[in-house]
Amino acid sequence: MTLDLPKTGRFALRTATLPAAVTPGSALPAREGLSSADLIVADGRIEAILPAGTAPADIESVDLQRRMVWPCFADMHTHIDKGHIWDRQPNPTGDFDGALAARQGRPGANWTARDVETRMDFSLRCAYAHGTSLLRTHLDSLAPQHRISFEVFADMRERWKDRIALQAAALFPIDAIDDDAYFSDLVEVVVANGGLLGGVTFPLPDLDRRLDILFRTAADNGLDIDLHVDETQDANVLTLLAIAEAKLRNGFEGAVTVGHCCSLARQDDDKAKATIDKVREAGLSVVSLPMCNMYLQDRHPGRTPRSRGVTLLHELRAQACRWPFHRTIPAILSTPMAISTWWKCSARRCVLRIWTTRSMMRPRWSPAFRPIFCKFPKPGGLPRGWAPISSSSTLEAGANFCPVRRRTAS
Repeated sequence: MTLDLPKTGRFALRTATLPAAVTPGSALPAREGLSSADLIVADGRIEAILPAGTAPADIESVDLQRRMVWPCFADMHTHIDKGHIWDRQPNPTGDFDGALAARQGRPGANWTARDVETRMDFSLRCAYAHGTSLLRTHLDSLAPQHRISFEVFADMRERWKDRIALQAAALFPIDAIDDDAYFSDLVEVVVANGGLLGGVTFPLPDLDRRLDILFRTAADNGLDIDLHVDETQDANVLTLLAIAEAKLRNGFEGAVTVGHCCSLARQDDDKAKATIDKVREAGLSVVSLPMCNMYLQDRHPGRTPRSRGVTLLHELRAQACRWPFHRTIPAILSTPMAISTWWKCSARRCVLRIWTTRSMMRPRWSPAFRPIFCKFPKPGGLPRGWAPISSSSTLEAGANFCPVRRRTAS
């Protein structure tokens, strides 16, 4: 079903259902986390969000019949360069080690520019059809793949610029930073493509030295940082603290995002608190990936998992840390389909979607899947690094409103 919105400059969207979590400060009554509301749209901007049934009777309107209205998703942590490969490289054990083995055992012939482009395009079509407007992907960046994948990504970003804003972070093991020729070439590629420096940190005797190189290089080139951190249940691994200290030590002013941080939940209370205090002081943004980590972590044959693999979300929030909640299932790790959700962006940089079908998933690109999407334009473009500043997107009066009447994967 497709809704036809009024062509007048001012109209109402009546009886919409809004998640209370994305309407902070609203006086709307909520039941089980949902509110019923009328939205007034005037001259391309949300003028007001009113209790259902109270919109002025003298303006044109559309009855949403309790359909849900959401800010669209900003996919903060994805791997669209290696999604949708389950058929050729499955992870039969379903654990983290199996995922690594599948990734490391990939045949080079399957990672050509053509192959990466095809899978990136499919991932972006999935994301767009389900309401994503901002997407950051990590790209495997060991040589020579960094030049192949970043070149493809740059082309995809241009192709999709009017539908999804894209950003890429280089993914490489932190010890590869010691290869001067490789790292210099990688930085050149990242800078040329407007990307971020990323990487995977793990305990090393001289981790601090390598982190200093990373932070200095990012500062010298105006780059932000997005790292894979402590994706393990080993309590002896806690590079998160070293990263926070490195950011402070180097006086780094860019945005730093740290993903996973699973082992933080394995620390005793005192060590966890001290680490979280340092994370807050450094201003790190922590991205949790519970669907991925709950699937992969502490998974052993014939044994029920004891640990959930999720970082300390409540404790981070209590200390006013930045933590965009996120969920992702990289296709190489667990399923043939990558799904993910959202992080904080200003209401003026979000996208609104109004579901007009009960079917959230249809095979491939069925034209029957036609939700209504309403996009808030991004004045001035995206901030450098998309630095997340809170835990959720919001709907509020004053946000720009630009409807996209029909949204399909094509």
